[in-house]
Amino acid sequence: MGPSRGPFRGPSPSSLPSREEYGLQQGTVKSEIWAKGSTCSSSGRSSFGSPLTSSVGREMDQEDFERSGDGSEFVDFFFEDLQPGGKFSYLGEGTETERDGDGEMETGDKDRPSISSFDSTELLLVDPSVLPRRSFVEFTCRLSRLRLFESQSLWSKVIARIQKEGQNGDLTPTEVTWVLQALAYARGHVKFEPRQVTPGLLKSVARHASEFSEESLCRVLHACAKGRLGNPKFYEFLLSEVMEKMKKFSPRELNRILSSVARQGLHADEGLVPLLAARVLKKIVQLPSWEVKRFVEVLWRADLLRNEEVIDRLNSRCFALMIKWQHPEDVLELVPLIFMDVFSGKLVNFFLKKITRLGLPDSLVYPDANSSLEDIDGQTCEDEEEALREQYGRVNSLLLPLKEVECLIRTERTQV
Repeated sequence: MGPSRGPFRGPSPSSLPSREEYGLQQGTVKSEIWAKGSTCSSSGRSSFGSPLTSSVGREMDQEDFERSGDGSEFVDFFFEDLQPGGKFSYLGEGTETERDGDGEMETGDKDRPSISSFDSTELLLVDPSVLPRRSFVEFTCRLSRLRLFESQSLWSKVIARIQKEGQNGDLTPTEVTWVLQALAYARGHVKFEPRQVTPGLLKSVARHASEFSEESLCRVLHACAKGRLGNPKFYEFLLSEVMEKMKKFSPRELNRILSSVARQGLHADEGLVPLLAARVLKKIVQLPSWEVKRFVEVLWRADLLRNEEVIDRLNSRCFALMIKWQHPEDVLELVPLIFMDVFSGKLVNFFLKKITRLGLPDSLVYPDANSSLEDIDGQTCEDEEEALREQYGRVNSLLLPLKEVECLIRTERTQV
């Protein structure tokens, strides 16, 4: 099973005024319940209808960007995918020794609370205009991460501060990346005009592109695509940087870039999507299962699954993946390929044998609706009905795809 999508690892704690200066009291942070992925309910390639219209090769002008949505259809995989000590840690690009706008070094104070210790109520009482720059970046990320978009007055101050920091050009590459990702989350919930807020941030990317790591460039591209924060010229520049560093990107980074490019048509070169797809497919065995599923969805949207050579290579790689994976949750991520009629009969048989051998986790049983929460997961919860529903959802997320596969095989692939 691939590495766990762990909790949000925000920027490192930085110095802040004490709670007393804000008039805040110590609070608790509620843990979030992560949404469970939906399953495919269609059967057979014909059930999908015609593939989604591909944006490959279509050059988007400014009107296209204005007419396009707010990016809410994008899969969120910004903050939650960060791993502690990973390449994209907040201190990973030398920010510990970077200077602030006045040329003074910012130093941490262990006796002062950090933004990460503030709960939702406390965050909404903070004045972002008085925060040190790095504390402000952390504050903005945390607001977006916790989806605290209700206070338009607070976000107006945040947007004004972002615009000011962008114009000053003092943000480091890491900070620019984090702010763009926070804006991408906020778009659609908070009223702001990207053409007024992001020019300074985009100029920082263009002027200091060589200082951005491959991971940062990947995140900048996806954030701008998700939130419609860029413009055609900026995307053209950013994709030229991607082409120059193509061999340096990891498979996961290439997969995210491919998703941004294929979904939003951020280019005019028809060969870019197939090129990126070929590179990802070559190293697909290095991807975790949910990334493989995302890659297949992009291939479908880009109409690349009509290519027999691509299908043959995908079958070969998926066979290797199923040999490698030892958890049923991973193997079930490949269910969409059966519905897309991509898997050969031989591979469908292997898929069924693999699931039969692995079985389902012992903990995945339907709970008794009258049981206490201790009987369900060994812990108490304020809302028993919600906990029961979540447990049912976990079971269904594994059983429903298998039932759909059974129906498909019985009706349309009887030779299997």
